[in-house]
Amino acid sequence: MREGLDPASWHQAVRLLYRNAEFAQYALAIVAILIAVGNALFGAPATLAAGWAGYMVAVAAGRVILVRRYFKAMPDIGDTPRWYRRFIVGVLLAGIGWGAGAALFMIGAGDEARFFTAGLISATVAGAVASL
Repeated sequence: MREGLDPASWHQAVRLLYRNAEFAQYALAIVAILIAVGNALFGAPATLAAGWAGYMVAVAAGRVILVRRYFKAMPDIGDTPRWYRRFIVGVLLAGIGWGAGAALFMIGAGDEARFFTAGLISATVAGAVASL
């Protein structure tokens, strides 16, 4: 539990994280595929783009499975820390992927590829604010 938070409030906060997560994962997988295809068209190696997109789709799929398991389990207040840690692992894996994608597709790339990648990632971040 988070220090200073009522256990019931913490439980509801974690529940909100899960409630908003499934749709976001579908959207993130689509954006990752768009970034990979776009960068392949701008000259990035197709195998690199496909590998990165595959990783991102796999992480998103894993997070969807986690969300579904959470709601199937209907955890009580005592289970909140465990489900929170699981959620954070998914966030960490996704964050690593997004950071790697930015590095892979922007460092040494042309201006068009950089603008394309930065634009899609920025739009994704802006859209994600609503799911918080």
